Amino acid sequence: DEAKALIKQVLQENFFTAVFDDAKGASGTHSGGTRDSTLMARMPTRDVANKHLHKVVEWLHAVLLRRSPWKTWTNDVYDAIRCIDHLPIA
Repeated sequence: DEAKALIKQVLQENFFTAVFDDAKGASGTHSGGTRDSTLMARMPTRDVANKHLHKVVEWLHAVLLRRSPWKTWTNDVYDAIRCIDHLPIA
């Protein structure tokens, strides 16, 4: 699906660059010292990141197209806000 491919590309470029960037991922080196090395040690593998990215793409696609169970998500948010408005302020 073209829409899912576009969503995946945008998410990958903006949120998963450190995992999927071949130049950094293949060599495992970053300039910047210990902070970057600690970050790389906690970095998920490409397989784990790819599975998570796939789930996020599926979810966002369903939300944008208002597919079940996300068909009425905006109504749910508005209902929750209305409930909060009626709570007493302490």
